[in-house]
Amino acid sequence: MIPHDGQGEQVPDDFPLRGEWLIKDHVFLYRPEGNEAVGGTAPRFTRAWVATDGFWRLGFDAGQLAAAFGISTNDLFDANRRGAFELVETGDVPPSHGGERAKRYVFSLGGLRRAVTIESDPPASSDRSTQ
Repeated sequence: MIPHDGQGEQVPDDFPLRGEWLIKDHVFLYRPEGNEAVGGTAPRFTRAWVATDGFWRLGFDAGQLAAAFGISTNDLFDANRRGAFELVETGDVPPSHGGERAKRYVFSLGGLRRAVTIESDPPASSDRSTQ
């Protein structure tokens, strides 16, 4: 496994969430805070953020990804820093929850693969996610 550039580095201090890069300046893992961190079963896998450079950053809820792999959030962040947690595949898929488009993200850790599909309607701020 070859870590992505910047993988495991903390996101900048001015970032709206606490977390680490999976792919620097593109994809990150975040620790949900406040009401997001407790209760409910609604998927919270994704958070999008537009940086000052105008480009989108896509974030995945580390707690829910860790649960999908049967490990703790701390273990997921540790695997990310070691380069053992990977985003191995992305691709367009047919939407199945009312969105106009959907993209599937496949993650790998320790020989296991788990997928997350994000559906969206224009504008991108209405992103919905499913496992």
